[in-house]
Order: sequence, then C-alpha cells, then structure tokens
Amino acid sequence: MESGNIDDALYCYDQMHSDSIAADELTFVCCLRTCGNAGSLTRGEDIYSDVLLKGLECDDFVGNTVIDMYSKCGLLEEAEFLLNKLSLQIVYSWNGIITGYSQRGESQKVFLMFKRMFERTTASWNALIARHMESGNIDDALYSYDQMHSDSIALDELNFVCCLRTCGNAGSLTRGEDIYSDVLLKGLECDDFVGNTVIDMYSKCGLLEEAEFLLNKLSLQIVYSWNGIITGYSQRGESQKVFLMFKRMLAAEINPNTITFDSILNVCNHRGELSNGYIYYVAMGRYFDIIPVLQLITCIVDLLDRSGCVVVAISIINTMHFHPGLVI
Repeated sequence: MESGNIDDALYCYDQMHSDSIAADELTFVCCLRTCGNAGSLTRGEDIYSDVLLKGLECDDFVGNTVIDMYSKCGLLEEAEFLLNKLSLQIVYSWNGIITGYSQRGESQKVFLMFKRMFERTTASWNALIARHMESGNIDDALYSYDQMHSDSIALDELNFVCCLRTCGNAGSLTRGEDIYSDVLLKGLECDDFVGNTVIDMYSKCGLLEEAEFLLNKLSLQIVYSWNGIITGYSQRGESQKVFLMFKRMLAAEINPNTITFDSILNVCNHRGELSNGYIYYVAMGRYFDIIPVLQLITCIVDLLDRSGCVVVAISIINTMHFHPGLVI
C-alpha cells in the first residue's frame, strides 16, 4: 500500500485466503483503504463481504474504512447508511460523504449532512480542529482548542488526539505539554489512543526518553509509537539505542514494518555498519515477510557500494521486483 502497489496488496490478501490465514481488522482496513484509493468498488465489496462473514461490520475502525471506501467509489447513500449504524462516527467519514455530495452538486444533501454533523457540540469542534489540521492551519487548530476551554465545552479523546498530533507535526513542545497537562487532569494518560499520540508528539519534538517512559506504561503499544522513538534515535545517530529499542519491540511482540527498517538501515548506513545493515536487510524478508521498497533497497545498496561489496549490491538490484530507475 505505502509504495502504491495496489495489485500486489490485494494479491497478498488473496494469498491469505488461499493459505487459510485468518484476516483481522487491520487486514481489512488496509485492503479496503487500498480499494477506496484505487476506486476499485468490485474488489472493495468482495472484501466487505468477508467483513460481514467475520461479523466486523460494526467495528468502528473497520466500519469507518468501509464508509471511506464507498464514499471514494461514489456510493454515497450506502456510505451514509453505514455511518448511521456506527457508534463512533469520525470526522473523516463525514467529510468523505459531504465531499462526495458536493462533487455531485447536491447542495441540499451537503447542507443536510453538515447540519447533522454539527448537532453535537464537541463533535463540531472536533470537525473544525481536524479541518484546520488537514489544511495546515496549526495556529487556528490550537485557537479552536483554546476556544473550547473558554466556552467550557467538554474535551474528549479525539480533541486531545487532534491537538497533540498538531503540536507534534509543528514541533510545538510547549503547547503539546500544555495539552498533555489537560490530558492528565482528565485522567486519560493511560488511554491507548491518547497515550500513543502523546508518545508520537514527544518523539517528533525530540524528547525520546519521555516518549520511551510513557510507552512502557501503555497496555496497547502500537508499531507507530515504537517507530517514532526508533526514528528519533536514528536521526540522533544513537545506533545502540536504535538496536535496543528494536529488540524490545520484538520482545513486546510488535511486528516491525518498512518504516522500522528504514530507520535501522539508515543508522547502519550513516555509521558504515555493513555487517549489521546486511543482517537486518536479510532478516526483514526472511523473518518478517517484508518486501523491500525502493527507499530500503537504495539504502542497503549505498551501504554495500561504499563498503566495496559491489557484486552483492548488483545482485540485490537484479532481484528487485520493479525498475530501479535513476536513484539507484
């Protein structure tokens, strides 16, 4: 999905079926998102049939992704029908349907959906903050958060997640810590959704030790939080911390992904650690079934080339499943 290989992503899904490997919520979300981005309604509905068979149609994570898929494929009435059945209705699902009706020129439906969306006060502010985030208006997003405080509007998990993510992306540590203080006052520091976003904010602001401390307290540790800390240590050039965090990640039974290995290979490359770099590159496919994307191949080829292992570098290029292009 990340590299845009839609056919390959869906082929992997079909292979899981053939090999009788159980698909979980994350599998469905990834594949439905792929179908939505590709406008592949037929495949999307096939996968949705599997969702129904598994009884996951009311799962909030899966359900909102189905809505997104239907919206992108133009089936707005179906998307709206499913939205009404979900307990957690996120702003992106509403936005997808509203955008679809707007593109159709159905102004009355746009107005009606917008009105329904803003019936709940907290939800309306969440929508406004999320919209400011999407358009890069960081100051406006945080101003909206301050306005909620001023108007004594109840803050929920989604408020905190949106604003903490905004602070992380902007590198605004002071505001991020102010919002984290509100999180503590609400007793939400151990909420998995909020907690992982705090970790992401601290990682992006360079407070990796604080991020690592909070990670240890969470019951649900997701790969993106580990990646944020590993990437931070990689950018600092702290290879020992990178390798240590990777070992801890595996011990916590968190499967690494391409982003994890990108950070690991980069730190190996910068430090000229050929042996470590090649071991991790081989392990990536052998033990984690990760097909290397161009960025990973470029990194290992560069390391091999600078270390004088040109033959090995060429052999890796020759086994690539896509054209190397000018970068390599």
